[in-house]
Amino acid sequence: MAAGLIIITVGLAGGLLYKVDYVYGIDKKLFLKINQSKKLEKADFLFQMFYPLGTKWWFTAVILLFAFAVPSKGVFLMASAIVMSLTERLVKIYIKRPRPFLSLTDVLIRQRKRPSDGSFPSGDACRIWFLAVAALFVSHFNFLVASSAFILALIVSLGRLRLGVHYFSDVWAGSMLGAGFAAGCFLSCQTYINTI
Repeated sequence: MAAGLIIITVGLAGGLLYKVDYVYGIDKKLFLKINQSKKLEKADFLFQMFYPLGTKWWFTAVILLFAFAVPSKGVFLMASAIVMSLTERLVKIYIKRPRPFLSLTDVLIRQRKRPSDGSFPSGDACRIWFLAVAALFVSHFNFLVASSAFILALIVSLGRLRLGVHYFSDVWAGSMLGAGFAAGCFLSCQTYINTI
């Protein structure tokens, strides 16, 4: 549990550094570099193709699949997913960071549907990193499963900048939030099971 809280705290605190002008300048430059890069044009189909993996529907389906695959940890997993989703939503409502396409000029929006909620933290990065870390534990640290899940999470996360809907700091905070909740869930679950 403590490890999960540390990851979450580092992620949110690090992401909120965008409020410092110097850090925001770096955040903005990084976003524009990825969003407008000609070199990434050949990879745009990947970002479009894997876009749904960060959505709520995909997240819910995979969480249910994991819960059935590992019934002894299913309740912990679903509860952790719900608390993580509520935390992400509350932070988003409280921070109210405008999306890059609303605050910057020349942003190329490649995502089909424009999101209308706040930008910080990235909910899609939060969900995909929760699933990636959960896959690590559910697969009992199987290298192929874990590496595939982490590669997909990286593609989805980078895609949020490329598609024009998130800054790097949003994705960082969302990624750490998701990873922290998943790690905390499985580590707490293991501790609880060992004490029975």
